[in-house]
Amino acid sequence: GDPAQLPPVGETLSPALDVSILRDRHDLLAGAVELTEVVRQQALSGILANATELRSQLAVEPPDVRFSTNGVDVVRIEGPDLEDELSTAFARYGEEEVCVLCRSNKRAYEYARQVRARILGLEEEVSAGDRLMIVRNNYFWAGQEGRAELMANGELVEVLRVQGTEEKHGLRFADLEVRW
Repeated sequence: GDPAQLPPVGETLSPALDVSILRDRHDLLAGAVELTEVVRQQALSGILANATELRSQLAVEPPDVRFSTNGVDVVRIEGPDLEDELSTAFARYGEEEVCVLCRSNKRAYEYARQVRARILGLEEEVSAGDRLMIVRNNYFWAGQEGRAELMANGELVEVLRVQGTEEKHGLRFADLEVRW
C-alpha cells in the first residue's frame, strides 16, 4: 500500500499498512517495503512534481501545501476564467483527461453542478454516460447473477440508464443501471 494514502475515517493510521498490527492482532508474518520510483507519470510531469512535494509535506508540522504550475499539465485558473478554460480543455483533451482539484467535497459538488449545467448542458442530477465514484463498499450485489464480489470504495462506474429517482427523508435517490 501507499503510506501517503489517507487512513480509514476515524483512524490516525491504516491498519492494513501497519506491520505491528498485522503481526500482533492477526498473527500474520508481515514485512514492509517502500516503493520510491514513480513509473506511471512522465519525468517532467507537473502532476508528479506536486505529488512528490505533497508527500514530502507529510513529515512537516504544520504542512506548507502549495501547488506549482508548469502551464502544461497543471494550471491555476481564477474563478472568472474557469468556465471558458474548462470548455476549451474539454474540447482539446476530452472530458476524461481533465481534472479539477478542490479543497472540499462541498466545493467539488458545486463545481460539478455548474459544469453539468453551464458547460455540458445537463439539467438532471445524474444522466446516462456519467461516471460516478463508489464512496462506500457495497456488498449487496456480491455473487448475484455472476456479478463482481463487491463494488469497492474508489472504483468508478458508468451510468448506463437512469431507471427512476425518488426522495426519502429529505434525500434524493436514483435507481441506476451501471457498468463497472
